[in-house]
Amino acid sequence: MAKTCLRVVVALFFCLSFNVDASVKIGTPIYDPPFVVNNPAYPIGGFDIQLMNIICARLHWQCQYIGMPYYELFSALQANKVDFLLGAIIITPSSQSQYLFSIPYMPSSAGFVTMQQAPFRHATDLVGKKVGCLKGKEYFNYLNQNFVGQFTVVPFEQPRDLIQALTSNAIDAIFMNTYTAMFFIHQHPTNIRLLPEKFSLGDGIAIATTMDNREQIEQINEVLEQILNDGTFVRIYNYDFEFFIPQ
Repeated sequence: MAKTCLRVVVALFFCLSFNVDASVKIGTPIYDPPFVVNNPAYPIGGFDIQLMNIICARLHWQCQYIGMPYYELFSALQANKVDFLLGAIIITPSSQSQYLFSIPYMPSSAGFVTMQQAPFRHATDLVGKKVGCLKGKEYFNYLNQNFVGQFTVVPFEQPRDLIQALTSNAIDAIFMNTYTAMFFIHQHPTNIRLLPEKFSLGDGIAIATTMDNREQIEQINEVLEQILNDGTFVRIYNYDFEFFIPQ
């Protein structure tokens, strides 16, 4: 009887936590370079994907990346369609009350992108103009909370839609992650530019999950600490960012 009870307890333990070689579903944006590209038309990649691949390998997890529009990510997590969220996920005070986050592995800042020939030189020049940002991301909330009534905020579903709207003059500026902005400026150096002001959002970029996965987040944090200290982080950062980040 004692042995039977022990087997049941062990079985329950492994059912309630991610085991070695566990299958783990990770929700990501479909396209949010340089962090994530998870579109069937392209090979899956990006800095966050490389980082998570290393985490999954060290924890012996079989990780599956599920791409979706950014504004669907947290509802998918709540519905248990995915186990974790990845892809320039910003830690905010409001989200911390609902979800668990890993330690931040990058800072989170944003800025305004305009056309090169536009007359705007500073953020204050954009008062009364149309500013695009990604739907469902913290940038939308930040503008509405910190620039009340100053802009017409226009939400978009994909970063590439933002760039297209800017270049076609449908909007006057984009408010977006500074790394993403520099990525697109590298692709369109004669067309767009980043205004000088940088705005800090939240408490950094991290991996998100539900409150039920505290043990797994602790495991992820242990591996993140290793990656940050053993040179792995610098190696993948240089691979993904060095070619377009000004030195």
